[in-house]
Amino acid sequence: MAKLPRLPCSFAVLALMCIIPLTAPRPALSSRAAPRDGVSFAGAGNTIHQLLKDHGLPGGLLPRGVESYTLDESTGLLEARLSAPCYATYDNGELAYFDNVVRGNLSKGALRGVEGLSQEELFVWLPVKGILVQDQEPGVILFDIGLAHKSLSRSLFEDPPDCKPSASGGMSAASAARREGTQAEISSMGRGRIEIKRIENNTSRQVTFCKRRNGLLKKAYELSVLCDAEVALVVFSSRGRLYEYANNSVKATIERYKKAHAVGSSSGPPLLEHNAQQFYQQESAKLRNQIQMLQNTNRHLVGDSVGNLSLKELKQLESRLEKGISKIRARKSELLAAEINYMAKRETELQNDHMNLRTKIEEGEQQLQQVTVAQSVAAAAATDVELNPFLEMDTKCFFPGGPFATLDMKCFFPGSLQMLEAQQRQMLATELNLGYQLAPPDTDVANNNPQQF
Repeated sequence: MAKLPRLPCSFAVLALMCIIPLTAPRPALSSRAAPRDGVSFAGAGNTIHQLLKDHGLPGGLLPRGVESYTLDESTGLLEARLSAPCYATYDNGELAYFDNVVRGNLSKGALRGVEGLSQEELFVWLPVKGILVQDQEPGVILFDIGLAHKSLSRSLFEDPPDCKPSASGGMSAASAARREGTQAEISSMGRGRIEIKRIENNTSRQVTFCKRRNGLLKKAYELSVLCDAEVALVVFSSRGRLYEYANNSVKATIERYKKAHAVGSSSGPPLLEHNAQQFYQQESAKLRNQIQMLQNTNRHLVGDSVGNLSLKELKQLESRLEKGISKIRARKSELLAAEINYMAKRETELQNDHMNLRTKIEEGEQQLQQVTVAQSVAAAAATDVELNPFLEMDTKCFFPGGPFATLDMKCFFPGSLQMLEAQQRQMLATELNLGYQLAPPDTDVANNNPQQF
């Protein structure tokens, strides 16, 4: 029997749309009836729960409260009648809904074409299409819920559960409302359920495929966003065209599914621990490979370990080195040009500063030279006055012009005017040197007042 895909947990969902043959030879079956509450007859196999066990299925697939059942020996159609629609809760919290009549084609280890049974998945009620016992994993039962197969432990269905006629039997009011809404939608479609078979009209089949495909892609996206699940969806049309969706990567999700399936079917550590350990081992191996590649690249760049490189690899290495050298030279030229511009600007600034300093020095030298000349002239004048006290003696002192002619000061104080002029020149030189004006001397000689003599 071909192995069916499964969902190991609700946090990693893989929906692969494909056609899987589910035909198998059916053994000859007999018809029986069971009384209310599954009370068996005196012989073996009188109850429907025992009938399921005889065919390799757990008896707890159907709840207590089955009034009667019939089994068509020619077609293998099993029909169980309940007193009323009811809800059942299993030990792991799984919720199931049973209609008045539950039908299905019974065979060894399988119940296909199921009608009247639904399970709640992610706040949505999904009809169960088939139930299969895996030969590879005896303790696992697969439930066909349309898009994928759900894997559950067989131990949950060994004992028939109690079935409550209302939502109080383990189901929340919101879940009951959703279930009732789903049933109302199904009943509003027409008489009974829509017959699932191939659409013969090509146009209708193509339109239906487009609508269902878009809805399936939308549901896959919502599932990945709302539940933070890793979803990969692959769809092939009848013409062979591929449609896919994955919130991560289709290839990565398929590889993860293969690894999880391989680990789950073999003996070893738990699935989660093994997956985590395997993941870290793969990541460490990738990092080691990257480190090794970087080390080899660095050695090749400096010319080491190039003996084992081919001609093509050497050409590639040479091209990389030339590109690197070109970039280095371009950057070096930029830095040199910037440095030259800075030095030229600095040179101009230094030249300007030098010219300013030279101008100030020349001005200072000129001022100093003027002061020196003035001091020299003043000293020479003072020396002349001391050596020649009668240098300015005028003949007017001996030959006055008349009785009323005024006498000059030179006649009484020869050389006094020269001394006064020399003193004034010295004061002027001192003022030029100090930068401010000196107070004139308090003397009446400058006023030419001979009365004080």
